[in-house]
Amino acid sequence: MGCRSSNSPFRNDVYAESLRHARPGFEIACPVQVVVSDDLAQALLPIKWMLAFYIGGMGAAAKNFHLDLNRAPRFENEAREVQRLFLAGDRAAAAAAVPDALADEISLAGPPDASASASPAWKASPVTTILAGTRDPASIRLLADAVL
Repeated sequence: MGCRSSNSPFRNDVYAESLRHARPGFEIACPVQVVVSDDLAQALLPIKWMLAFYIGGMGAAAKNFHLDLNRAPRFENEAREVQRLFLAGDRAAAAAAVPDALADEISLAGPPDASASASPAWKASPVTTILAGTRDPASIRLLADAVL
C-alpha cells in the first residue's frame, strides 16, 4: 500500500479502517518529502506548494479526496481556503494558506535534528518504509543515521 501525499504519522486513524484486515507482514511504503535547512519556513515551501496543488487542484471541486483527507478536523477551514484560492487561480496564495503545521507533520523538513526528533512518530505509525523524496544525498545520510 502506498500512502497519499498527506500521510501524517500523527493521524493514523485516517487509515485504520483500510488496514483493519491487513495480513501480517503487509508493507506500507509512504513518500515523504525531505528538505534539510536551518530555515524551517524555507524548508516548508516546496511541501506547501505540493499540498496546495493536491488540496486545491486534484479531483473535482465538490469531490476531492485530498481536500477531504486534509480537512480532517484540525485543518478543515484552512483546507477549504486553500482549495478556494487554488480554484480562483491564485496558486501562490493557496500555497501560503497551507498551515505550516500541516506541511511540517507530513514531511521531514527543517534543521538536521528535525529528522531525528520526528523518527519516533514515524516508527510508531503503520508505515514500514519511508520513500524519501529529496535530491540531496546529505539528507539521505541524515535519515540513515537517524534510523540506524
